[in-house]
Amino acid sequence: MELSASPKTILMVTIPLLVILGVVVLVKALWPETNCHGTPPQQVDIVFDKTKPYSPTQAHSIDRTLVEILTAAADNAEINMYYITSNPERPDLVLNVCKPPTRGNALFTDPAVQQHQFRLTVVKQAKHFVSVHYQRVGPAPIVESLATIARQRIITSKLEQHVNVEFDIYSDMVQDSQGKSLSRDPGSCSPGNAATAQFRDTYGDVTQFFRDIPVHVFGIHRDAGQSPPYPGERCVRAFWESTFPHLTWMTV
Repeated sequence: MELSASPKTILMVTIPLLVILGVVVLVKALWPETNCHGTPPQQVDIVFDKTKPYSPTQAHSIDRTLVEILTAAADNAEINMYYITSNPERPDLVLNVCKPPTRGNALFTDPAVQQHQFRLTVVKQAKHFVSVHYQRVGPAPIVESLATIARQRIITSKLEQHVNVEFDIYSDMVQDSQGKSLSRDPGSCSPGNAATAQFRDTYGDVTQFFRDIPVHVFGIHRDAGQSPPYPGERCVRAFWESTFPHLTWMTV
């Protein structure tokens, strides 16, 4: 029995739509997106080291500097927040949002409404994930974790599009893994463990990735007297200054 003209038409329209829908779902699965409109002008990647606890005072300083970072970000900037844990293969992407407009023309928009939306959709979520209750104390494989983050498509795709990408890292920056440790000899800046070949390769990959990327480290202060293995901020900074060509450091 031959279909009538109307069902034929519906079928001809429905099949292409289903194909397009399937393609869209596949693309979204392979190419993570945010609610950014078009290509964002900036990507801000905020990395929190959750392998060591933060004191309430440090959490307050982190809270303040975090708001400064988010406020300074461009409208429509993509904001990513990661956790570094003891598993370097799985740093957690806990936040992926786009900054709503905050600098619109006051003749056509209400600045108060824009700021409220910004605080609600970005600042509030970011502060939630900064909470000192989210601790996963253990070894700190910072180099290996940064190498994993550097391979993620959500970042590499922005670099290919020549988006302004930056990293803001909150950590005491004491590398501690099977490959290399900076926390064994408080009397000198030499690492306690000889670097393995795998670590040297990973370290080289990280240095290469960050050769043109600005990195802002918010160093979590540690009292050397209460942390005997801690080599001191001078040694830690010396290690990372050779890793990141465009490094700025602020102790919190």
